[in-house]
Amino acid sequence: MGNPIPNPSGCCGIPACCDGAFVPDVIVATFESISGCGCADGTTVELAGSKPNPDPASGTVWVGAGPFGTCGGDVSIALLCVADAHCAFKLDVDFTGCAASVDGKTPDSCECDANTPLNVVFDNIPVAGCCNAGPPEEVKITITE
Repeated sequence: MGNPIPNPSGCCGIPACCDGAFVPDVIVATFESISGCGCADGTTVELAGSKPNPDPASGTVWVGAGPFGTCGGDVSIALLCVADAHCAFKLDVDFTGCAASVDGKTPDSCECDANTPLNVVFDNIPVAGCCNAGPPEEVKITITE
């Protein structure tokens, strides 16, 4: 999808999560097994937004849902731009068919500015009981354009 579009006012008309660049209206979350969750490898979920977060103090949110690979069940994802700071993202993830969920995880690594396409990585997401492999079951979620 190319580079972000420069925007002097910051991420999607709100304070900069991406140092002077828009985050596109459609971004993609890609799953990779870190441990015991091969059934999730390569799963992608399209996140649509920039929808205002129900809590105006929390900024902008991109949301999406879809099948959790071949593991069974579904996954719902929300990526939030929460503050006037570089890469001030948080991730919420809910899985159906198992008890796993994550709320407010901060990125383990993040690249995004006017010259670099969005690449936000969330490592070690626990998905116990979701992958039919036994513990530990963990995935990495990478958000890209």
